[in-house]
Amino acid sequence: MNLPDKKKTYAAFFMTFVLLFSVVFGTRTSYCDAVSAASENRCVYVSGMPIGLQMKSNGVVVTGFLGFTNENNKFVNPSLDAGVMIGDRITAISGTPVNSTKELHSCVVKSEGHCVLDIVRNKENYTISMSPDISVESHEFKLGLWVKDSAAGIGTLTFVDPENGSYAALGHGIGDANTESLFEISGGSLYGAVISNTVIGRVGMPGELQGYFIEPDSSGIGDISKNDDSGVYGTVSSAVLEEIDSYGVLMPVDDGTVIHTGDASILSTVSGCEPVSYSVEILSLSDYENSDVKNISLRITDDELLKQTGGIVQGMSGSPIIQDGCLVGAVTHVLVN
Repeated sequence: MNLPDKKKTYAAFFMTFVLLFSVVFGTRTSYCDAVSAASENRCVYVSGMPIGLQMKSNGVVVTGFLGFTNENNKFVNPSLDAGVMIGDRITAISGTPVNSTKELHSCVVKSEGHCVLDIVRNKENYTISMSPDISVESHEFKLGLWVKDSAAGIGTLTFVDPENGSYAALGHGIGDANTESLFEISGGSLYGAVISNTVIGRVGMPGELQGYFIEPDSSGIGDISKNDDSGVYGTVSSAVLEEIDSYGVLMPVDDGTVIHTGDASILSTVSGCEPVSYSVEILSLSDYENSDVKNISLRITDDELLKQTGGIVQGMSGSPIIQDGCLVGAVTHVLVN
């Protein structure tokens, strides 16, 4: 699989992942939406290519507080005083939806000293009435908050469905470190990526793939429409579908009858942008037949991959697992012990 030549620029973004192994096929809703695994002859393009993900938040997320001096020479923090908390997701101000720091700033500046915040906290909706104050430096109303409106990272593309262009990646959701929950998105863009360096995993440390987005100023190679517990999803662009053979290998999806303990392989990219097949051993299937969540555990047996990474590292999430010629799952997490 050769990635089409593109301008290679921009610094890398990295993600931190929780520590476990998990299979992403079976009866998990999102994967069943993307690919009907129950269809015996259903085939998808299995990938293993590195991807860059740029996601827009649904609302803006409070990450900290920043007090300031008002025009009365008093140090204030209106948000802290009003009861706003780190991890709150502000979705609207006085009835106007906000999905970016720019929109938030515009609403606050126009607030005339009073506003109502619509926030989501621990999946519950709240409203907070508060009075922004005027900064002596900017001469504008301010809330006294640090906020973020996006998240980005590098992961692995699991598959693309040629029938509708849908894809799945990562095999687990992207979390918000401030709220310890899924990062709520309003959309996003998918990019090609290049792996430029690998931090080898060691006992107690998972290691990571480091890289950069390809053409970060472009519209990317697809969109991001969903981030849930079992992965990141969206649709690839028409240009990708036209060159689909460059992005994966057509392969049937296991209907649950193929996977077993024993030898298997994963497709992953730990250098550059070309996926390589590495040998693994599936050690166990955790209540595979009866559970809605299809968990497996595996270990890396490939000497070359162990030499390059020490095992599974951050950024390999989404690497497809192949057994007996079928796609049976994806790597999602790593045990560091």
